[in-house]
Amino acid sequence: MIIPSGRLIFIAAENGKLEFLTILIRQYPALVLKVDENKHTIFHKAILHRHEKTFKLIFELGMMKSLINIHEDENKNNRLHLAGQLPLPSRLNVVPGAALQLQQELRWFEEVKVAVRPGQIVAKNKQKQTAREVFMEKHENLRIAAEKWMIKTTNSCMLVATLIATVTFAAAFTLPGGNRQDNGPDNGFPVFVNRTLFKIFATADAVSLAFSSSSILSFLSIHTSPFSMDDFLKSLPNKLIRGFLFLSIAIITMMGAFVLAFFLIFKHGLIRFAISIAAFAFIPILLFVGQLHLVFEMIYSTYKCSFLFCCNKKTLFPTKSNFPY
Repeated sequence: MIIPSGRLIFIAAENGKLEFLTILIRQYPALVLKVDENKHTIFHKAILHRHEKTFKLIFELGMMKSLINIHEDENKNNRLHLAGQLPLPSRLNVVPGAALQLQQELRWFEEVKVAVRPGQIVAKNKQKQTAREVFMEKHENLRIAAEKWMIKTTNSCMLVATLIATVTFAAAFTLPGGNRQDNGPDNGFPVFVNRTLFKIFATADAVSLAFSSSSILSFLSIHTSPFSMDDFLKSLPNKLIRGFLFLSIAIITMMGAFVLAFFLIFKHGLIRFAISIAAFAFIPILLFVGQLHLVFEMIYSTYKCSFLFCCNKKTLFPTKSNFPY
């Protein structure tokens, strides 16, 4: 039986060809121990090129995983050192925005840390650097770019939230229909105070004001953050997601209050006019929803399960619990 070229399996690992690697390893299990000229196994290549599905195969190797753990390259870099280095731009740009890219890198570093031996976490390479120190050095420019991206994004969102808070606060004192101007017991009360639509309007306006104010505070908490490297893993994304969600609710309820005000004023005789205005009111909501892809991306990146442990499905040997060796 002819064993395939070692270079072939490394090319497959660099390009994330999981199906091809699975077939080769099933036929030639010893290939997982093969190293290239840099003393890298296919799992070192998977880390360098950020292919999580390929790297996850290591958890199906059983006892052979211990043999792979001892591998270091010529500069005494272990797998965690490699996770601390920046990948190629093509792999870094699979997620949009510098903040999400840094978060993805932090997740990779934390996941690989689980897979190495405890001593390798504090081990130093030839440059006398631990894996953590390598990560901090190589990702500093990305951290600066992520900080600028985060501040720019929150500034824009705070401006919108402030405008909404101003409008909804003013609407609470300039009610549709005005107030009663007579000498009776209801003098000064809103004209439509007993109508159901008015009560819904008042509720929507209050909700919009509350959530726009909460959004401002969420974005403000980002500005007061120290923007340390670890903040981009959970803390800052959580604050940004919370601010975006509050802002979304504020915009929707503000437009809802706007539509209700038109129906209150033009309900009698001009109902078609009120309906046409209500239809136009949905345009900014639809435009805003179209911009929420970044929020969904951040929610998925922040709250998704660990890619190394969230799936128990076996890839190499689906019917066996352990590697043949």
